[in-house]
Amino acid sequence: MIENQKEDRRFFEDLEDGFKYYIDIFKSPKYLAIKQNLIDFCFSSKYIYSIHPESLTNIISAEIEFDENKSDVTYDFGK
Repeated sequence: MIENQKEDRRFFEDLEDGFKYYIDIFKSPKYLAIKQNLIDFCFSSKYIYSIHPESLTNIISAEIEFDENKSDVTYDFGK
């Protein structure tokens, strides 16, 4: 069965600035800033979405945990 739309919509083409994917809607601003830094300086937007979402979340969560505890001398960073 062929469905014809009344109005052709391309939901993921020409996304405006500030667009958030559904997995980013409930993330904190700090999380999104670190993710943007990873896109800009490490993986680029070409490869960032090839990474499994759970792996990306783990990388970002580890970075947040490190930032929160790097001044605490009792926190073990695996030295």
